[in-house]
Amino acid sequence: MAKAAANAYFVEEEFELAVQKYTEALKEFPTDADALSKRSGAYLKLNQLQSALHDASAALEVDPNLRMAHYRQGVALFGVERFREALKSFLKGKELAGNQENVLSRFKTLKRSLDLDDDTNTLETPTAHDCNSPARDAIVSSTHVTVSVFQKHLKPGDVVVHFDTHQCLVKFTIDGTQVTALDLSLFGAIDPVESSFRVSTVKVEIKMNKADGGPWDQLERAAVASVPSSS
Repeated sequence: MAKAAANAYFVEEEFELAVQKYTEALKEFPTDADALSKRSGAYLKLNQLQSALHDASAALEVDPNLRMAHYRQGVALFGVERFREALKSFLKGKELAGNQENVLSRFKTLKRSLDLDDDTNTLETPTAHDCNSPARDAIVSSTHVTVSVFQKHLKPGDVVVHFDTHQCLVKFTIDGTQVTALDLSLFGAIDPVESSFRVSTVKVEIKMNKADGGPWDQLERAAVASVPSSS
């Protein structure tokens, strides 16, 4: 029961309550790898990176093939700027994802955002070109949409986020050059005034309030192809 309640709180972005309920569940079943991994995910959303890393690593000790635990371990390592270790986690998760393209793409984009050369394992300073397609992650609940955009070495003054009713536009300034990092055409309407964002050294977390609270089938609206005129 506690785990089911925790899962529900997680979906509704009540992450502190989710942590409490996962903790209750883990007192009864301390080796539940899925609960450890999901509590790690809740800690990530609360920006409690060390706790997130601890839980993801504990989950992998129980089940080394738990794909989402590798992902969450990688995100936590990314957040504490242990980039080479993060790459290893993402590569392992990518391997476990197999041919599941929707899962595989998550690992591919996060791996790309590390800017690490696979052969030399050299950490590079990001350029403006690197920031044109940063990795991102998103959660859509009944009331909010939360999008995390990952990029190394961010400063608050280098990030601009613009909200419109059906758009979220994110720009980074890297080496004096401003680039569009993210331009979302949103599936539903948001309330721009009630939407917000926060910047850490490795990501921008964007929280958008839904205007109507209705269900979204996806994050973005499908592009509408133009129809040539018959005249």
